[in-house]
Amino acid sequence: MVVWAGFVVFYTVLPGVSCWIMPEVLQKHGFFAWAMMNTAFIAQVAATIGLITKNKPIMNFTIPYLIFYGVGGLLVFSWTSATVGFQVLNIIMTMTVIYIFMTAFKELHLIKLAAWVVIGTIVFIGFKFYQNSYFRSHPEIAAYFDTNK
Repeated sequence: MVVWAGFVVFYTVLPGVSCWIMPEVLQKHGFFAWAMMNTAFIAQVAATIGLITKNKPIMNFTIPYLIFYGVGGLLVFSWTSATVGFQVLNIIMTMTVIYIFMTAFKELHLIKLAAWVVIGTIVFIGFKFYQNSYFRSHPEIAAYFDTNK
């Protein structure tokens, strides 16, 4: 678990040093707007903390976020020179989910896994509703997602 966490730190810390994506949002609109834009990064940090500390509730709680952003990103984004880095991160998020599932199955913690995934899913759904509402009420921030500029 610690070895995988070390690998995951690689993809969490390095982009974090450069404020991940959208450093302009952080400078112009503040931390909260930046956090709304970089939810995948925050989920990666939480998963990494869970892996390093071997905190299974945190690891299991992050699964819906990692699936949505990691697996979802693989399915939504194309493989271009501009997105290769993000696709690698999506693959690592997907592999982290597989690793967490394999660990839970190996240790027979399936009920705990299921409970925390359900809790994480409920929180994630509520968060996505809030995030969508936030972007509707702050179109100047949502405009950063516009790739047709």
